[in-house]
Amino acid sequence: IGLVWFAGQARLVCPLTDDYEHVRALVELAHPDYWGPAGRLAMSEGGAIGTSLRHAVEAAIQAHEPEARGFQDILLITDGDDQDRDASPLAEQAWERGIRIHIVGVGRSMPPAYIPGREPGEWLSIQGQPVTTRRNDPLLTHLAQLAAGHYLPEEQYERPLVHWFVHYLEQQAQREWSPFGRPLRQQHSGLFFAIALA
Repeated sequence: IGLVWFAGQARLVCPLTDDYEHVRALVELAHPDYWGPAGRLAMSEGGAIGTSLRHAVEAAIQAHEPEARGFQDILLITDGDDQDRDASPLAEQAWERGIRIHIVGVGRSMPPAYIPGREPGEWLSIQGQPVTTRRNDPLLTHLAQLAAGHYLPEEQYERPLVHWFVHYLEQQAQREWSPFGRPLRQQHSGLFFAIALA
């Protein structure tokens, strides 16, 4: 498993590893302001923007090893409130490389929700106005379909990550991960690449 944190910027914080405790510790540290307020922003042609799914998917694709083609999955955990250019070409690129993209949609589609700030009880604001977000189900469904994956809105499952793992990932061809040589087919292990919403 590997881990990418993203908001505006996306960073590979953990390359592929079988050290699950290390990954768990990183997930617990995840916060939009971990790299400071600038970490929430990405640069585009029109200037600074917020969340960029394009950067997140690109970082995850680059972290995969070509020799493991057919045994690779990206799990994208997001509300889909994307402010960057369309991420569809990258989803198509992922599937061309044999990488499936599965998405767990978090948050709510309506009504819009406020975004937590740096301190408890504080909300993100711009020029004194609170910033809101809402889950973009059509976009997330589209991206998952382009990369032969599945979209799971969180409220439809008691434990969406467990449901995804048991009903989708474990049903696919398995392989034994190794930092040496080519992956070996095997029936009792699973590999996924997780992107945590930061």
